[in-house]
Amino acid sequence: MPPTTPGPEAATAARPAASARGRATRERIVDAAARCFAASGYRGVSLRDVAAEAGLSHPGVLRRFSSREQILDAVVTRFELENERWLAARTEVPPHLLIALAEHNQAKPGYLELFSALAGEAVSPEHPAHDRFAARYRELREESLRQPPATPWSRDDATRMLAGWDGLQLASLYHPGHVDVAAELAQQLTGVRRSESAHASPATPADQPVDSSSAARAAGYSVGRARQARIIADATELFARRGFHDTSLREVAEAVGISKSALLHHYPTKDALLVAVIAERDRRTVPSSEDLLSASPAETIELMVRTARRSELDTPGLVEVYTVLTGEAASPRHPAHAFFAARSRRTIADVTVLFERLAVDGLLAPGRDPRHEGRWVPAMWDGLQVQWGYDPSIDVARLLADYFDAAVTFPVQAPPRLTPPA
Repeated sequence: MPPTTPGPEAATAARPAASARGRATRERIVDAAARCFAASGYRGVSLRDVAAEAGLSHPGVLRRFSSREQILDAVVTRFELENERWLAARTEVPPHLLIALAEHNQAKPGYLELFSALAGEAVSPEHPAHDRFAARYRELREESLRQPPATPWSRDDATRMLAGWDGLQLASLYHPGHVDVAAELAQQLTGVRRSESAHASPATPADQPVDSSSAARAAGYSVGRARQARIIADATELFARRGFHDTSLREVAEAVGISKSALLHHYPTKDALLVAVIAERDRRTVPSSEDLLSASPAETIELMVRTARRSELDTPGLVEVYTVLTGEAASPRHPAHAFFAARSRRTIADVTVLFERLAVDGLLAPGRDPRHEGRWVPAMWDGLQVQWGYDPSIDVARLLADYFDAAVTFPVQAPPRLTPPA
């Protein structure tokens, strides 16, 4: 008996089933990509990585998505739509709605990891998500002005609030259990600290500061320190001019005048070299713990504001490199994670001590909590640099100085911008 050919009714019934399987496969790919991007950043993930995570073949992924950029767009869109639906169902108003959203995002698996990594990575204009994130920050600032969480409220307030929120999310990834994003945001917006989330620990990163400059000092005392200094200097110039990802180790070696194998003897990976570059930049431009303790609190604040201005004017390429890497390295699997976690702990400890000294000297404005300021100020500074990466008209030094001016009892002003923003 000849095989039976399915009739039109059977074919019609099969189409919805096939469509459902296709949608399920797409969701499976998006789920896998979200996990991969959160763990390794967009640039550190290939389509083959996504396929392996999803349990599919490489061609199987390409049948649903023609490029990695399409998958990234699907991942970001899904998270944003989920938040829009969540917000539409809420009845709170700012600032309590913003605090509830921070709690929601903090509890959502993979959200902070993904958006912290992408926000840092995408400051590079070549990143496929750059325009989307630039527009996202503009829209968030405008939305904050339409529904202000406090009175009075200005565009500068909106920029600083979003910056601090971003920076806290990043800090929570470097110090899981020690930085509670929603609690710090609540204290900043309402002056009242919420109870810490169940996952938060009463210990703080400031309790055990770590000196992240030790790697740079160790390099200085090792054999071949003159060559290492030359490698760092030339790598700094190349990273600032061409960007980290577009500079190869071979190009650095050629600039130094040595072989690639000789370069690898000192720095076995490009990440290790970049950590050395950032450590040297910190040594030259960021006040050390000793500097902060030896100067008066007023001098320290002036030094911090000058540092923000100098970084923008003198080393804008390195600011971008630093911003990209801090986002990428939030994953514990990243080779630079331990370095940036230690650096963040030291910064929080130093700024907390600064505000404690201001309080003891009677120079802290009423209602200011040194412990909270020790977390908020570094977070805000990091977040302002992220926004500056998308919009160079944002004046990081002035926004930082204005915040200090309101937080202390003496005047604080930023040095003028000597060159117009790009």
